[in-house]
Amino acid sequence: MASKNTIPDWLLKARNKWQFNGKERPSFAQDPKKGQVSVWDFPRPPALVKVQQQISVYSGEICLAKTNQAYAVMETAHPPSLYVSGKAPQPTGHLNLHHYNLLLGAMQIRLQSLKP
Repeated sequence: MASKNTIPDWLLKARNKWQFNGKERPSFAQDPKKGQVSVWDFPRPPALVKVQQQISVYSGEICLAKTNQAYAVMETAHPPSLYVSGKAPQPTGHLNLHHYNLLLGAMQIRLQSLKP
């Protein structure tokens, strides 16, 4: 029986066909400016990176939650996707937990830019 960490041959063969995998930037990719990163430098398959900053979730001007327990999924050619544990976010006082969960399920939310 194969180990849980063994990558199947079919998956390795598919990965070997990837043209962009973060090892080198394609010729059409712009170089990042100071303070920026290039999505072309992210690895493929993606990396899961602990976010070292507080994340705030807003609906309009209302802060729904803040957390220091978020992760960014960094994959070649994709903007980072931020993931927050279901246990991590804490309502900020504007809403109780029931309303908070309803809003997260029913409204389009936006992430405030990462702040140190």
